[in-house]
Amino acid sequence: MLGELSYDDQWWDITVPILNLTTIAALIFGIRAVTKYSERATSIYVSILISVCAILFLLLHSLFISD
Repeated sequence: MLGELSYDDQWWDITVPILNLTTIAALIFGIRAVTKYSERATSIYVSILISVCAILFLLLHSLFISD
């Protein structure tokens, strides 16, 4: 299966925007849960941390792409 996957396929074009939207939604809902509802669950903080790391990766990764 791993040998058959390619970044030129259509699945990549569909998966990336969906993952970007869910990451942004997780960040927004996580921050809202902490600020508005005073949520103290560890999973909320982990979700916020992963979302921030993913967004920073997307923003900073484009700085180091060389064609």
